[in-house]
Amino acid sequence: MLAVVIGVVLALLYCLVLKPLGQFTRFVTGKQGENSLAQRENLADVPDSLLQRRDEFGTLARHAQRLISQQREQSKMLLDLSHHDPLTGLANRRLFDASLQQSLSDEPEKPTSVLMLDIDHFKPYNDRYGHPEGDRCLASVAECMEQTVKPHGFLVARTGGEEFSVLMPETGLEQARTCAEEIRKAIAGLQLPHADSPVSDVVTVSVGVASSVNVDNVSGSTLMRSADLALYEAKDQGRNRVACFGEDAANIFG
Repeated sequence: MLAVVIGVVLALLYCLVLKPLGQFTRFVTGKQGENSLAQRENLADVPDSLLQRRDEFGTLARHAQRLISQQREQSKMLLDLSHHDPLTGLANRRLFDASLQQSLSDEPEKPTSVLMLDIDHFKPYNDRYGHPEGDRCLASVAECMEQTVKPHGFLVARTGGEEFSVLMPETGLEQARTCAEEIRKAIAGLQLPHADSPVSDVVTVSVGVASSVNVDNVSGSTLMRSADLALYEAKDQGRNRVACFGEDAANIFG
């Protein structure tokens, strides 16, 4: 009889204490199988067998699951902040460069185009109207660009102080040129006063366009350098216009 009682007690002890304690220990230490390291890095969920218990182990498991969920949300928020510009809410250079490289790598046989855009004479704008108004100008330009390219699903990023870039996967030079001109006209159409601009009495932009179809040994960096050269060409031609890499000044919009 004593042996039976001891056996029952040990069985209950195993089921009620030792087994869930072992499960919880394996979860915390990450010893849940071959993929345990990846699970720990991705904050694996607490096993359902622990979450459904109605004792102290269940209470502890559910509390741990709430902490894991909170950690996931915080990690997601931090990742989002690290990929976006705090002033405009646009993608930042880090996200833009990564997306550009992915576009070139995923389907290299399809064209990828980029735009590089500068607000014309932005320093005089800041000097005259003040930096708070300059920030509002940047935010307005950013919103205008996003709304203009939204139907196409292109990625808009703030890649410098008054510099913006647009990534256009599966897009050739002519379509990119047309979109660039739409952006230029839309920003001028905002009618943001710029009394000290020698180009116009409103805020305008210059845009450089480059496409992988006419860039040798294409990579993310070479494509952006090509767009940068086109941007300088647009500036040299008087600003408030679009220039395409590899084309002469006669083919520049303005």
